[in-house]
Amino acid sequence: MLPVLPGFERVLSDSVSRNDTLVSVYQYGIGARDGVTYYVKWVMRPGNFQISSFAASDAGWVAQTPVSDYRPRTKLSLPFQGEWIVFWGGPTVAQNYHAAYAHQRFAMDLMPASDSLLIWRASRGEKVQLTDFACFGSPVLAPAAGKVVACLDTVPDNAVGKFHPTAEFGNYVVIQHTSGEYSFLGHLRQGSLQVKRGDRVQAGIKVGECGNSGRTTAPHLHYDLITRKQLNAVP
Repeated sequence: MLPVLPGFERVLSDSVSRNDTLVSVYQYGIGARDGVTYYVKWVMRPGNFQISSFAASDAGWVAQTPVSDYRPRTKLSLPFQGEWIVFWGGPTVAQNYHAAYAHQRFAMDLMPASDSLLIWRASRGEKVQLTDFACFGSPVLAPAAGKVVACLDTVPDNAVGKFHPTAEFGNYVVIQHTSGEYSFLGHLRQGSLQVKRGDRVQAGIKVGECGNSGRTTAPHLHYDLITRKQLNAVP
C-alpha cells in the first residue's frame, strides 16, 4: 500500500523503485483544496519503511536558476542511432522530474519507444532483463566535437528495478565543446567507454554504450548540456 499525501483528492499516478538500501515512491496527485496537481517523492528504509526524506511541489513548478532563459550555443546532433523518445523532458516537473533540481533543470532521459513499454511491464511485476531493452548496449555518440574532461567507467549496471544508492549518474562522459558548453552523458554501461579524459572527439563518434548504472532502475540515456558551474558538481 503506497502512502498518500494528506490533502490529495486523488492520486493520478505513482511508481516505486527499491533496492537493499532505499525505497523511493513517486506520486502525482490533485490537491483537494486547490485542484492543483502536485509532485511528491517519498524515500523510505526497507524493512520498517521509516521515511528518510520527503519532498513535494506544484507539478508546474521548476527550480530557480539564473540561466532559465539560456539559449545553447553548440550545434548538437543526436547522441544515439535510430528512433528514440524523450521519456522525461520539458519545462515543468509534471513533464520532467529533473526540472525540480537546479543542477539538472534542463536534463532529459532518452530511450527507444519500445523500451518504455518494458518499463511499464516491469512496474507490474513482470520479469524483465537488461538485455530485453533495445537501448542496453547500444552506441552512445558524441553530440558535438570537443574534449573529454571527465568520465567514469567502473559502476556496475543495476538489475531492472534496482538502483545504486550513491552513484547518482553511474558511468558517464563529459565533453567540453568549443563554445564553452559541456555535454553530460550518463548511466552508461560498465566497461563500455571508448574514450578517456583528455581525448579529442568528433561529433558522431562512439564514446560508450547505453547502460543502467547509477540511480536508475531501467536502461536509458541521461543527457544534459551544462555550464562550467554545473561541471563543478560532477561526481
